[in-house]
This record gives sequence, C-alpha cells and structure tokens, in this order.
Amino acid sequence: MSFSFSVSAVFLPQLLPRAGRIALWGEGITGPDGVELVVSAGGGVRRRVVKAKLLAVDEALPILLDTSVKSPSLAAWSAVALGGLGILARGRLLPAATEDGYGIWRIGPLEPADAQLLHDLAAAMPPEGHAVPVVGSRPVRVSQPTELIRDFWDALADTLPRGGAKGAFARRSPTKVRGPLDWLQPDDTSKLVLRVTLPEIAGEPYRVAICLRSAVDPSLLIEAGELWTAPQAVTARFGANPETALLTGLRRAARTWSALGSVLGQAILRPIEVDDHGIVELLDVAEKLASAGTEVLLPTELLGEPLRLKAVATPTPGSVAGPAFGLPQLLDFTWQPTLGSERLTADEFAQLAEAKRPLVQLRGRWVRVDPALLRKLRRKHKPLTGLTALAAALTDSLEVDGEQVEFEATGVLLALKHRLAELPEVPIPATLEATLRPYQRRGLNWLAGMTDIGLGGCLADDMGLGKTIQVIALHLHRNRETSDGGPTLVVCPTSLLGNWEREITRFAPGVPVRRYHGGGRHLDEVAADEIVLVTYGIVRNDSAELAGVNWGLVVADEAQYVKNPLSRTARQLRTVPAAARLALSGTPVENRLSELWALLDWTTPGLLGPLSAFQRNVAV
Repeated sequence: MSFSFSVSAVFLPQLLPRAGRIALWGEGITGPDGVELVVSAGGGVRRRVVKAKLLAVDEALPILLDTSVKSPSLAAWSAVALGGLGILARGRLLPAATEDGYGIWRIGPLEPADAQLLHDLAAAMPPEGHAVPVVGSRPVRVSQPTELIRDFWDALADTLPRGGAKGAFARRSPTKVRGPLDWLQPDDTSKLVLRVTLPEIAGEPYRVAICLRSAVDPSLLIEAGELWTAPQAVTARFGANPETALLTGLRRAARTWSALGSVLGQAILRPIEVDDHGIVELLDVAEKLASAGTEVLLPTELLGEPLRLKAVATPTPGSVAGPAFGLPQLLDFTWQPTLGSERLTADEFAQLAEAKRPLVQLRGRWVRVDPALLRKLRRKHKPLTGLTALAAALTDSLEVDGEQVEFEATGVLLALKHRLAELPEVPIPATLEATLRPYQRRGLNWLAGMTDIGLGGCLADDMGLGKTIQVIALHLHRNRETSDGGPTLVVCPTSLLGNWEREITRFAPGVPVRRYHGGGRHLDEVAADEIVLVTYGIVRNDSAELAGVNWGLVVADEAQYVKNPLSRTARQLRTVPAAARLALSGTPVENRLSELWALLDWTTPGLLGPLSAFQRNVAV
C-alpha cells in the first residue's frame, strides 16, 4: 500500500503502549476518524481536528517498511520503525506494568548506540511528524519527538511478542499482573556498580565490590553489605526499594558476567574475589554491562593504553647492501612492543615474552597481555627483503601471517622514506637541446629521484605528452650529471624504433645510439653513455646477449606488451639486469589492477609483494 507524497504520519501514544496508533493524515485521507493536531495557520500554529486513518502498530508496519517514496514525516517514522525493530531483534525487551497493574513490555535497556540513534531520529523528525499537542498546554505546545519515538518503540515491544497464549505478558487483551508489582516498576534512583580493587601483591586475587550509586546524589556510593545496616536517611537517597534495585541489577548483570552468579544466593552480598582470568573477562564485558545499566569502576592502573605490537626491520648481520640507497638486501623482522607511544625496553620485552599470566605489571601499571600477542612475540619470522621492508615503511603496514600489522620505519628505511617524500630538484641537463614543459620538468625530477636511489617506476603520461624526451633528459642526467649512469636499453615495438632514433638525434645529438635489430646486430663495445634500441621480439630471442651488458637503465616503452607476467616476453625481459628500470605506458591499467602489479613488479621487484597478496589486499 502506498500513499501520496502529501500524506503525513504521526504517532498517538496511549497509557497501554500497544494501544497507540499511527495516524495518517493529509491529502486524500477520508474516513470517520478525526484527531486533534497542531497545524500551521496564518503565520502561526493552532489546534485543529483533521481527518485521519488510524492504524495499530502491527497494521502500520507494512506501510512503514514499504520502500516507495514517502512524505518527510512518513519517511521519518519508517526510519523509527526500522530502528526499533533492530533493537528488539537484539532482545532489548523489559517487562513492566502500568500504574493500574496491567502487564506490558517496554523496549530497553538501550545501548549507547541506541541512545545516539534515538537522538538522531528525533533531530531529523519534521514538525508534522510530532504535531501531537501537549494536553492542557497554553499556549499550545507539541510533543517532543524523543518522547514520541520512545512511546512508539514501547508500542512495538508491547505488540510484537504477544499472541494467543495466556498470561499478563502474552495475551493481546489487557491483563493484570498478579502479586507484587515492585519488581516491575522502573527505578531510576539507583544504579548497580561493580568496583574493582587491585591486589597489593602480584598473584593475589582482585576484589570486586558490589555497590549501588544514587542517581539523586551521584557521588554517593554504598557497598551492598552496608545497605541493610545504613541509616534510613542514607538509604532514602537510593530510592524507595534499593534492595530490590540491587538484586534486579545483579540478576541482569549476572547474565553478562557469570562470576556474579555465585553471590545471588548469599544472604549478605560480600565482595567477590577473582583471579587474572576473571578480571580479564570482566574487562571484556564491561561495555556490555554498561549497556545493560551496570557501571564498572576500574582503577586507573587498568585504564592505560593497551599493549600493542609494531613490526620493525633491522639489517641482517652480513647482509650485502643493495642498489636502493644502500638498503640491505635482507633485514631481520622483529616485534617492538609499545604502551601508547612508549617503547618497552629489552628487559620488559623479555618479561612479556615469558609471561604466563594475562595481566603483567609494567611501569607501575597493570597491562593486559593478549595470548595471541604473546604467541606472536615468541614466533621466529623469516628475514624481509629490502624492498618488502621499503614497501612496509612507505605504507606503515606489513602483512604477517595474513594479517596487516603496523610497521615502524627506522634507520636507513626511515631515511629512504623521507627522501622519497621530498625528492630533490635536478637541473635540466645542459646538453639537452629542448625546452621542457613544467610537467615534463616535474617528470624528470621524479624519474631522476627514483632511479638515483635504485628504484624504478611507471611513467603513465598520455600519448603525445613527451614521455620520450623525459627519458632522453633522464639519460643525460644520469650520464652527464653523474659519472656512473651506464648505457640505457630502450625496448619498444618495431614501429617506434625510428621515432626513438630521430628523437635522440634531435634532442641529444652527442649521445651515441644504435639499433640492436636485423641480421648484423651486435653489442660489441657498448659505450657507457650509449642508448641501445631493441624490439620486444629481439628480447625474446636474445635475452642472454642483452643480459651480458651492465645496463644503467632499461626502459620498456608501450609497456602493456609485458602486462602478462607469465608471457615469454615478460619472463625474458626480467632476465636482463639493470641498475634501474622504467615502464612507459599511457594505459598502465586496461582491464584489471594486476596489470599494474606486473609493470611495477618488473620495475621494482618485490615492492608490491607477491601477486596473491596484491590481489587479496588491493585488487579487489
């Protein structure tokens, strides 16, 4: 069933929650029912009886849950209904009684997230959605949306659990509750509190006192054992029935923290004693207890920041430095425990690793130690490759046993990370006979910065934006500005050989250039500053000859030719060593992100990790 956009909705509460009605009113609504609402009139508001369609809560739900376009107020009440059903689905249901003794259900207790939802729904409620006049108000006032939403949620709670069964809380018809009603009356004048005291000596039990806090005077806290002997002037501050409130709260809390079950049958409620595991269990359920109305008071020593592990990498003894800024080829992987921003010492580290208890005393406070964390500390890990460690340093994250953990860069890794973040500007080579555009100058700076420290990259400028001239400028920089640049090998399709040769001759006429192509091709006496041009087909056939030259730079133009890492061309190209590698492609990604992985894993092997990890973490 759908209604026009001009049909508004409002909830009319009743003393018996399930007797409340959703009223639909506005254009096209006719019928015998009339309700008094507050409507706008003459620049102000006034009471007015309007024609309305009244629906019981269960009758209104199909309309409220309909996904068709609705008026603002009808949409708002639809959101209220969805929110209430979600709370009820978690079992947030409390028995209660009306003032004249009829059994009803109310929604609750509300968790902090539910209270926030209530606040948000009330803030979003349009005026016509809560246009119910407050009885006897002069001048006329409308009901608060928060109250109407709570009333509607109570109506849901009081309607949905009922059926054909007998009993005050099962029948649809009004039924009185037999016996005392005190236990059903909401008592907001006191609150159950569990107060934890630390042991004076490590290994002794923790003390958990069962207390009651006065809502009238929140600073007033009394232990359960003192409640029966305290003066009446004191107990009066905890409501009319503090003993009932205490026992009701205990029964509710015991469903969340089972350790409380042992005290329910005691004549005098004394503090309970628990060991490390018991207090850890209490810490785990403290938030749930708070949601159910029980406050947990913890000593400050248990409120510190939790123990965390960071992954760190240090050079493996005897490891040879690689080309990337002196980065070692292998680095030892270790854990660095931290408390907040503070690092633990080696002795504290050892104390943690040997711990047999879930709580350890460190630096004057008790620290909770997760058993899974201890297992990590004790486990030996394989060394990291230099580029794997660099990738972790750049992302502040490392995958360990399928889990992403925080990584902290130190030493050479930290220095390299800072250098990559602020690459120095390089001068335009004096022998370059061309004027670079601003974006080409930025490209040269980036290419030079990456290759100077032994890393590669992918230049993905669109076709026609001058990738070739940037590579020529880079070759000149590496061979004119630095003494150990070495020859450059450019791999490209056959159709581009002539273009590369013309561009080099035009913009860098002093650079020797040769085509390694055709029947008489050879690599004899390759000059240190020479550029050699070769096709992908020749790479497939002559990879061994090409691998015999100490290339300073290998460039793959139209690099989409090697996007498939399993192709013969890609595999043979990987066998050609170089101090640095560059991929040129205007379309580095055409169909899937794994194509980008193939390019970057060739330019900087290992930086992105294995393909399986890349597909799992990135290429989703």
